[in-house]
Amino acid sequence: MSSLSLKRTIRSDIAKMKPYVTVPSLSDIDMNKKSGEVIKLDSGENQFGCSPKVVEALASDRLFNFYPDPEYKQLRMSLATYTRTSADNIMVGSGSDELLDLLFRLMLNPGDQVINCPPTFGMYEAIVKLNRGSIVSVPRLPDFSLDMAGIQKALTEKVKVIVVCTPNNPTGTTTSSKEILVLLQTNKVVIVDEAYFEFSGSTVVPLIAKYPNLIVLRTLSKWAGLAGLRLGYGIMNPFFVQQLMKIKPPYNVNSAAVVAGLAALTDKDWKKSILKTIITERERVLQELQKIPGFEVSPSKANLLFVKVKNNFEELRKALVNEGIVVRYYDSLNAFRLTVGTPAQNTKVVEVCNKFSTSRQKSIIFDMDGVLINVTQSYRQAILLSANNLLGKKKITTNDVEKIKAIPGFNNDWDASYALYTLTKQNKSKSSWQKLAATMLPINREAKEFQQIFQVFQTYYLGSKLFMDTYKEKSPFNCVTGLIEKEKCLINATLLNKLIKMGYKVAIATGRPKSEALMAIKLAKLTPYFTANNLVALEDVVQEKPNPEPLLLAQKMINSQKSIYVGDTLNDQIAARAANMDFYFITNSTKRDFFPTVNSFLQWFISNQTNAKSNSLKRKRRL
Repeated sequence: MSSLSLKRTIRSDIAKMKPYVTVPSLSDIDMNKKSGEVIKLDSGENQFGCSPKVVEALASDRLFNFYPDPEYKQLRMSLATYTRTSADNIMVGSGSDELLDLLFRLMLNPGDQVINCPPTFGMYEAIVKLNRGSIVSVPRLPDFSLDMAGIQKALTEKVKVIVVCTPNNPTGTTTSSKEILVLLQTNKVVIVDEAYFEFSGSTVVPLIAKYPNLIVLRTLSKWAGLAGLRLGYGIMNPFFVQQLMKIKPPYNVNSAAVVAGLAALTDKDWKKSILKTIITERERVLQELQKIPGFEVSPSKANLLFVKVKNNFEELRKALVNEGIVVRYYDSLNAFRLTVGTPAQNTKVVEVCNKFSTSRQKSIIFDMDGVLINVTQSYRQAILLSANNLLGKKKITTNDVEKIKAIPGFNNDWDASYALYTLTKQNKSKSSWQKLAATMLPINREAKEFQQIFQVFQTYYLGSKLFMDTYKEKSPFNCVTGLIEKEKCLINATLLNKLIKMGYKVAIATGRPKSEALMAIKLAKLTPYFTANNLVALEDVVQEKPNPEPLLLAQKMINSQKSIYVGDTLNDQIAARAANMDFYFITNSTKRDFFPTVNSFLQWFISNQTNAKSNSLKRKRRL
């Protein structure tokens, strides 16, 4: 028979299916490892193993030559006691995967739909398609909670099942009982996968008595350490149990899994101890990883953590592989899922991530105004004074200045002054400023009124003497003391010294003219750290912030591969993102990556990097 004719023997939909990609097996990892210990943290497995009572029971059992009870009465009774339900509510399977397969086989007709909420367990979609159903994806919200409105919108007559994993795989986030209740009231079958229930302590099992359309799935793979024996169970209305019994294989759960499951369920002290250890480690690793710049870690109620990496994701993957650390990757999200391991394994992971972060982030580039230099009484005041100087009776306020500076594209203070003057002169509503200002970009700096604004602004800022020295012409009016003299240095020199001694290069990317930037550096006594050699100013670039050109040029100037940018405006943030740099906001906020002052940022950053290096050194000494 030819290969072509063989293909015709296969169900057409299966022939087109892509295989579900599993994590590598331990034997595969062993075969491919070059040297050293492999730390396998990719599958939610219990790294501490199983209960000693399980080992003892498996060693003493002598009945493996006989088929098990096809109804698994003893195991179901034990699980009923564990779940505080009835044996009639319990169905067992060779892992939760088999139960999912049996359930969808039982319920789905061709064309029936199942609502799925990614990112979540990938097998849901694979098993639905295998059973000739179709998936309706309702992606989770940015915080990985369910999009309840999206689910309601997706409901049609074709939808038969809604499947929800809580705590969710891979994110560890939970879905509340209230949300599950809303789903149950749709009268669709709701399958709630509680594979990680023991780590959260939150369950919807009590709802089964009232809602016959609720099915809860669990497993002994995670907390009990029986992943290799494949033992899962479902809690559901007895009607579903009866129907599943019709279609399951006679001996779908092997005798060893039954023996191990019974033993695990009796060892309450071991269970309590192991859960406490894993949860404690989970919270420790969460806190440690959250400290690493560029890492975003979601709080979790499972035995896993979901870690987003802002930059150089592929390089981090290489770093983990080189250290023998195996995790589950989610390339489309620049993220990986980390199973909580032993304290030693977890410490190694944190050290590798810290080392990676430190090696990549070898420079910090600073914005100048509002970060290094206090410009509230200089540049901001010059904007106010110059606009009002030309407006006459119409006056603007400091709030107006901040409003215009917050609009993307108005990083340059001359541009901001001109836009503010023009919009006010034309009596434009302040609510429309953002929309109207966008139409003015790029600003025509050759315009007569712009030149007027420029001259008045520079007079206020520099004073008449510095104006003449800089532009070799008289100022439009006499101003004895320039606002530049009111500028105060915001950054602590001691912290800068510490940063540089740690091996970090520093630079400035600013929209100031170079002469004014160098003048400000001199007045702030920052010349030991910043010179023309690590300064990117207005004249150095074709495009100003929020274009990333100034930041990329600064990075190139100091020969750095990876940089952090520290700024205080939306323009700075946009530029950093476009330059693929981690960004830290200097502003009053309690949000992550926001700091009230540049010094508070430096204190946090230096402390974090010092602790990371200290932990790494301690480990080397132990070895």
